[in-house]
Amino acid sequence: MADGYARVTNQPQAVIVHTDVGASALGSSLHNASVGRCPVLVFAGRCPITEDGSLRGSRTEYQHCIQDASDQKAIVRQYCRYLGEIESRMTVTQVVGRALQFAGSDVKGPVYLVGAREVLAEDIIEDDPLKQGKCRLSSLACGCRV
Repeated sequence: MADGYARVTNQPQAVIVHTDVGASALGSSLHNASVGRCPVLVFAGRCPITEDGSLRGSRTEYQHCIQDASDQKAIVRQYCRYLGEIESRMTVTQVVGRALQFAGSDVKGPVYLVGAREVLAEDIIEDDPLKQGKCRLSSLACGCRV
């Protein structure tokens, strides 16, 4: 749906998939978006990266260890204009904004972002730009509405 809507509107659309399994399932759809120069942002979670419980979202299940792909971005690398990782809640606007720049710039096409479960479970604090609705990329005219 994101591919079709992006083709009609010529605006980047987003898709969220489940870790490496979701990235693999994109298969021909991502190929079609790439050769069709369709601006689509694909976001996939990553298996947790910590095991000791020191961070919210740490590994709690046996599956987290066996499902962790050593290079998840390699699954889609040849079809994407940009690959990135959200490593902290403080970099969300920069990473997403940069990815959207790549998706919407000539030559348009899909971009791929990942984020580990611990990062996605981080708290948003009072002075956080995400909570205030301020995009720190406004000087780059990223067009995001975070």
